[in-house]
Amino acid sequence: MKQCIALQDGFKAVCDHLESLNQSDDSKRRYRRAFGDISEYYENLRAFSYSSVINAEYRDSLLARLERGDISKKKYNRFSRLSFMLDSHYAGEPIALKYSRGMRYKVKLDRQSQTKVDEFETFLDGKMASISIAGYVTVARDFFYFLQEQGLGDFHTIDDMTVRDFIVSCHEYRPASMNNVCCAVRKILEFLRAYGCTVSAETATYKAAPSRREIHPALDRDELEAILNAPDRNTLIGKRDYAVLLLASFTGLRAIDIANLRFDNYEPEQETIHLIQHKTGKPIGLPIPAEVVDAVNDYVMNGRPDVDNEYIFLTMDRPYRKLADKSSVRNILMRQLKNSPLGYAPGTGHGFHIFRRTMGKWLLGASVNPEMISQVLGHRDGEVLKRYLPLTPDAMRNCSLGFDTAPLRSEVFA
Repeated sequence: MKQCIALQDGFKAVCDHLESLNQSDDSKRRYRRAFGDISEYYENLRAFSYSSVINAEYRDSLLARLERGDISKKKYNRFSRLSFMLDSHYAGEPIALKYSRGMRYKVKLDRQSQTKVDEFETFLDGKMASISIAGYVTVARDFFYFLQEQGLGDFHTIDDMTVRDFIVSCHEYRPASMNNVCCAVRKILEFLRAYGCTVSAETATYKAAPSRREIHPALDRDELEAILNAPDRNTLIGKRDYAVLLLASFTGLRAIDIANLRFDNYEPEQETIHLIQHKTGKPIGLPIPAEVVDAVNDYVMNGRPDVDNEYIFLTMDRPYRKLADKSSVRNILMRQLKNSPLGYAPGTGHGFHIFRRTMGKWLLGASVNPEMISQVLGHRDGEVLKRYLPLTPDAMRNCSLGFDTAPLRSEVFA
């Protein structure tokens, strides 16, 4: 059984560290205020024990407050710094007064770099799906921060070596996404031609050792029950998390589509949901069993903040707003995995996509043909299914879950 670790213990360790650095009394008072802010965030979630996932969500909320002008940059830096120090303490790592790389560039892009990121986003508008644009813009922030750190404000001075150095630096923290990084850099170079950059887009390549794509296992019945039993449904956040996880397990919806789910997509009387998928832009209709309807309704009536907002699932801290993106939904799963006997560890395949893989396995076990499975999972075509479902007789015989608890209605997919 996991030991419950109180936040106060972590803050005491941070205070001891500040004392060892001979920090001033004024500085310590500021960190106490920062701790009060973090504590209030935890209390609003009715969570009184440390969680790295909640800390990450807290930092996201800080960034939103900074962008709205609700807090100063100094407060943002200090509050987020304290949350990182707490992460270090509970991870058994040395406490340090520093930022992660990802948080640093978000607030330290200079005016020219931020302007170019914004212009690049406009440049992409209408040329690709919004989800692809978001990924390319993330790479662009890294790229312009890299140039900024190198003192390369004149874009005509960028050469092949600069581009290659940036791509190599990306491999350290996103090794599995190098193809996407290179695609984004090619677009950035295309955009920068208007500013005198002459580097060929063909420079943006990265050769890595070939890797074999693994098909991660789906959940078995006991594992799924362990995840669904993890949320404390007597709490507000538990009601929300349970509804999200149950909805995902019975529909296989992508995390971003759950974050974007609106009340006009939800038809509890007909026990269906209809929406336009964020990734493909295509409409989809799915049945939802009464158990899911009950969970969503319980959250809406007894757990959801009483605010006028078209989106179903909201954050639990003020100002209440929709879940920002797929990472917010993924954090829900990670938090509840940590609360479950399964635990959470990176690289185990227990990302939010595991619900889609599990749904596919259920359907295979029910002898549903691949074309119908692709419709249920909202794929553009049946070829996508092969990436994570081995469509072989042996695999079908090994499916351990039945689909009797979530009957399909063929008319929904007509």
